[in-house]
Amino acid sequence: MSDHVIDLGVGTTAEPTRQERRRQWARTGGVGAGAVVLVAALAFGVVQLAPGQADAVGTRPTATLPADGGSTAGPAGGSTAEPNDTVNDTAAACSAAGLEPLYPTGNAPHEGAAAAAASIVTAASACDADGLMALAADSGTELLFGSETPEQTFALPEAEGADHYGILVTLLGSTRPAVAGGPEDNPTVVWPRVATPELRDDDAAWQEVVDAGILTQEEADAQRADTTFGYTGMVVGIAANGTWRYYSSTD
Repeated sequence: MSDHVIDLGVGTTAEPTRQERRRQWARTGGVGAGAVVLVAALAFGVVQLAPGQADAVGTRPTATLPADGGSTAGPAGGSTAEPNDTVNDTAAACSAAGLEPLYPTGNAPHEGAAAAAASIVTAASACDADGLMALAADSGTELLFGSETPEQTFALPEAEGADHYGILVTLLGSTRPAVAGGPEDNPTVVWPRVATPELRDDDAAWQEVVDAGILTQEEADAQRADTTFGYTGMVVGIAANGTWRYYSSTD
């Protein structure tokens, strides 16, 4: 039985139940301390700070929802670590570094799903491994068909070819979603909309994944011509109430 899909509407057909996976997650972290140099003057005994020892204050990007719905959501965890060499190194290795979403963060037809999408994009954009792991663990998100834990999927630096941070920012921030499946009172919002059955042959939906850089034009043409599978790229599913249901490919 195929899911009933309404583009940016409310789904009516239940999708197969996904096994909840709740995993414990523990944060680890460390805060560095600046070195203090004591300079003793022979005559006056003056104590001075060595130049360049003052701690810098770092900031993380935050996501803003559209004015007509939702709420602003930041990275999970509620705290920002002081910048240090480790943070800079992981940021450089994160595939989301420098990406700018095409659409307002939190692009979704339901407030809960929009807020969850905003939190995911904010954490991924900041290369915040702890934040993404916490979001996935809290929702019991099915990652890559359940084959990986949050710690494996969102480990930094990313494994070669596993650009999960950039993919999440691109899917949630640069494609439009559609509602596909789930119970009537808590349907699933799916990114990109071309992954849904009723939009698998929609010109605009296919062009959207090409424009976002998810597929090349040749890849899009080949997948569209495949009447068995259609779009086989990565998808994100978030329930209307904000539960992050899955992040997997469609094949």
